Amino acid sequence: MTENDIQSHLQAIKDYIAQAQNGGSDLGEIRIKKKQLSAIQKTIRQLDKNGIPVPESLNAEKLSLVNAINQIETSSGSSLKVYDAMIQMIFDLGRVCQKLPHKDLYQMSRRWRSQSTPQSTLRKLILQVLKDRGGSAHQDAVFEDIDKQLASQWTPADLACPGGKTVKWKNNLRRERKAMIAEGLLTKDSKGKTWTLIK
Repeated sequence: MTENDIQSHLQAIKDYIAQAQNGGSDLGEIRIKKKQLSAIQKTIRQLDKNGIPVPESLNAEKLSLVNAINQIETSSGSSLKVYDAMIQMIFDLGRVCQKLPHKDLYQMSRRWRSQSTPQSTLRKLILQVLKDRGGSAHQDAVFEDIDKQLASQWTPADLACPGGKTVKWKNNLRRERKAMIAEGLLTKDSKGKTWTLIK
């Protein structure tokens, strides 16, 4: 096998990872579906308790959610199998190269834990969310939309709560909003709770 062959296989793996990331915030989707299922189950229990017949559509929706959750969990399981295989390959390659992958992984992990999501990424998401919402949105809606998109990608640094108050990624979004106001991308009124694009 040539180096070009290896590079094409590595690219295929990168494409697979990108597809898994873009294919959906599986964790976020599963969380939403489980909440929906819980609400439906609660309604069904309440109807049973009061002796009211449960509509077929409600039972059908419950079954649909159960199947959807199982399907997402199954597809996530295949990604975990790929992950396990990749870890084994890294350690096998480490033996060939006379390297200690666990040390390299530890160093990478330390660097990753200390890094926040780049401000440029946050800016792109702020712009996209505001465009999707017609040019203006309440700060909480901006936070919610961006959290949905990055839920599985926040780093430990993003999720830290300096002073035990607000998670760092929210403070970083506010800092980016301030820079965008200074650069004329957002209106001066965006210093408040509503963020608005300059038209």
